Amino acid sequence: MEKVLFSFEMKSTDAKAIREYSIPGMVLMENAGRKTFEIIQRRFPCKDKKMLVACGIGNNGGDGYVVARHLSNNGYDVVVSVAGKKEDIRGDALLNLEIIEKMGIKVAYAYTGDDFKDFMNENSFEVIVDAIFGIGIDRPVEGKMKDVIECINEYEPKEYVFSVDLPSGINADTGFVMGCAVNADETVTFASYKPAHIINDGIYHSGKTEVVDISIPKAILNDFDRNILDKEHICKMFKKRKGNSHKGTYGKIGIAAGSRNMPGAALLCSKAAMRSGSGIVNLYVDYNTFAAVSGKNAEVITVESDFSDANFMLESLEKMDAILVGPGLSQASERKALVEKLVKSQVPMVIDADGLNVLKGNLEIIRKKDIIITPHIGEMARLLGTDTKYVIENCISVARKFASDYGVTVVLKGTATIIASPGEQTYVCCDPNPGMATAGSGDVLSGIIVSMLGQGYSLSESAMLGVYIHSIAGRFALEEFGEYSLLAPDIIDMISKSIKYILQGK
Repeated sequence: MEKVLFSFEMKSTDAKAIREYSIPGMVLMENAGRKTFEIIQRRFPCKDKKMLVACGIGNNGGDGYVVARHLSNNGYDVVVSVAGKKEDIRGDALLNLEIIEKMGIKVAYAYTGDDFKDFMNENSFEVIVDAIFGIGIDRPVEGKMKDVIECINEYEPKEYVFSVDLPSGINADTGFVMGCAVNADETVTFASYKPAHIINDGIYHSGKTEVVDISIPKAILNDFDRNILDKEHICKMFKKRKGNSHKGTYGKIGIAAGSRNMPGAALLCSKAAMRSGSGIVNLYVDYNTFAAVSGKNAEVITVESDFSDANFMLESLEKMDAILVGPGLSQASERKALVEKLVKSQVPMVIDADGLNVLKGNLEIIRKKDIIITPHIGEMARLLGTDTKYVIENCISVARKFASDYGVTVVLKGTATIIASPGEQTYVCCDPNPGMATAGSGDVLSGIIVSMLGQGYSLSESAMLGVYIHSIAGRFALEEFGEYSLLAPDIIDMISKSIKYILQGK
């Protein structure tokens, strides 16, 4: 399982490998450059493309010089550009630059943005390797370097762009563009993902990201507790069913959802729960909603309910194995009282959508409960009384802190979804899918998660399984319907295919 490290953690990891394991920095740079070359070679085995390795004056440029050496040694037509002066290059990077100069590889120094543009216009490079900035950039790109990056992005002859470690101009920790950034088709990163590869602008600038091993000892990386959620981990978690089971074996789910204007949310989450393997689903809806949903999901038991009678609702739902409250519920005053009452239950619970909105200013009632909350960025900002920009910039840290502070499992939904549980590893599911940016997608997710919870999985397991199944189902739906026409029911229809795909890995 791949780790996710912030820039300062990656720097300390490199330093620890050098200091405690006596791995020279030159070896790490060599491994980084060679592994990047191997990815390029795999992508372009025919050696018929003219290649440029665009380097900066730091260690990212050093990696680039190693890439150029291996390209040249293996018969590729490669040229190197350096955005700066040779006298500003130090250490291992300088040694690798001098090696390629001695090999006769052409090195063009660009002292100004115009120098770089003129050099590019005099040539016709089909593949560009971006080794300008690494993970350390912490201020906006300006002047000459901005000109260089913009020239790469606008360069018409190019067919493909690789970035070394991170697209130049992206902040490694937030994923935001620092003024301007290289648009890469593929990024080769070292030892672990960085947040920028999986969140915000960085996802799109990175293109396809591949993590490669540069011989940093696993013992160092295993000290970190942020991980990419992958199929292998999910396969180990998923339980195969026994032949002598019955509907009671797989959980009785209670869902309080829907309202006059949003009956569809109740239908979506209840059907998703059934499709995800729940034995029994009881859907509680108010009088105004009952006619709109009754009989629409034949497998679901629809219960006409008085949401203003919170005591009755609590008594009914406490008989369940897991509860979901919130999808389409509305924020009417009696809904707030209902959520506050249900939280007192000892039954494991998922709180979504309007169930979260009515918790604003009253978060103490969920502290250290068996609860999974599933906010999107805006809902999390409202819960915390902050702005969305802060949550977007710090999504991993925000999810982890909320889980720790309140003792609940957090599923922070976004392009990358963060799963954080108190005292446990944090997981990130990153599979950007614009088709899933559609009304009801979150209702489907909450239905899958509560289904897993009712089937006996732990809070964190239910969150991980739900998020992963939802992601894969969305991917299958995207293939079938495309990013413009995908609807939430299409995701439900692909849940069975998603689960089958996971079980095939066992």
